[in-house]
Amino acid sequence: MRLASKCCLPGGVQQALNTADIAILMTGSQASNAGGQVWNIGPGGNPVGWAAAAGEHYVFSHEIGHIFGCRHNRLRDPTGPYEHGYLMVGSTMRTLMA
Repeated sequence: MRLASKCCLPGGVQQALNTADIAILMTGSQASNAGGQVWNIGPGGNPVGWAAAAGEHYVFSHEIGHIFGCRHNRLRDPTGPYEHGYLMVGSTMRTLMA
């Protein structure tokens, strides 16, 4: 259903479109090298990204983590002092962001 067809939006459709805290486009398939992507990670960035609905079950939550400033594990992304996922080297266990 298109947003414009909703009749009960306070302030109208345009105000609703300009007040989103987070926007994630859910796609029907994933890219060849990613199941999702967020641009400008963390505060000050645009809270916009995409995630493949057909991909891994945790991709949406992972991309929301990026919007909140979380990064991959330190081996993949050494940027920043503390905002990393944790990868247990030699194990199949990891956190959502690793």
